[in-house]
Amino acid sequence: MRTSKEQGQSNFVNPGLRLIGIGADIDLAPQWRLIGNLNWLSFGDTSTLEYLRNQSNISRDIGIDMSLALQYRPFMSQNVIFNFSMAWLQPGDGYRQLFESSKRPYSVLANLLLTF
Repeated sequence: MRTSKEQGQSNFVNPGLRLIGIGADIDLAPQWRLIGNLNWLSFGDTSTLEYLRNQSNISRDIGIDMSLALQYRPFMSQNVIFNFSMAWLQPGDGYRQLFESSKRPYSVLANLLLTF
């Protein structure tokens, strides 16, 4: 949320993010790798959000972000890499207060990296 180029001043104070996480990369075989992450997300300060949304007592708890990825390197090198990943958020109180949705946000991704 920035102003136009003429003004150049930011019109939004970032609420900040607290993140505590753990992750692991596990080599299943020379060609296969499993990657997992678990992160707890929290706002640093919700006063800006409360002002912008005209909503009081917004919780700092965003939720728990979880992700799994599977990586395949068919030639056991970094030249060709297939990545398959999925991530989802278990919403916390702050997320639910801001978005008022019963749906659990998620993403699914597949990509191919070629390096020659």
